[in-house]
Amino acid sequence: MQVQIDKLRAKPFQLDLNEQASAFAELACGASAKGFDFLEPICGRLEVTRSNDLIKVAGHLSTRVALACGRCLVKVESPLSLELDLVYALKASVESDEPEELELARSDLDLLTVEGEVLDLKSEVEQEIIMALPHQLMCHEQCSGLCPVCGCNLNQKSCDCERPVFHSGLAALKDFKIDS
Repeated sequence: MQVQIDKLRAKPFQLDLNEQASAFAELACGASAKGFDFLEPICGRLEVTRSNDLIKVAGHLSTRVALACGRCLVKVESPLSLELDLVYALKASVESDEPEELELARSDLDLLTVEGEVLDLKSEVEQEIIMALPHQLMCHEQCSGLCPVCGCNLNQKSCDCERPVFHSGLAALKDFKIDS
């Protein structure tokens, strides 16, 4: 996932992506630690264009992931689709010899810097995939979850456990307000 910067002057560069999640170190580590799996390769097409000292990377990526249901912990499959829109600035154009006070515009804060002759997209693409992962999925809207006492899946069977009574000693503080 590397692009030669000097070759971008002539024409935009199309980058077809078809990578296993194991090719990305953070994705592989996060998948094993957080208990989710990538069921398909990460596929998509990115277009890399250069305009003066700015390089724009835009495109679409997709895959399928399996995550544990947020209530009953059963594995749930879900498509993952994301649009990429990254803007890089060449490091030479960002640095200046004479110190000036400049006010940054909001759009300036979205710039990534790149130095050298090669633009490596792997780490930024990996971060975008991580941010697009769903935080919590549910197997279905009426998921009953797990019994808090015995841990059985209440979608599959019912149990006779007595539900715990939560201490309501602090409930009186719910409406407490301090006058200032």
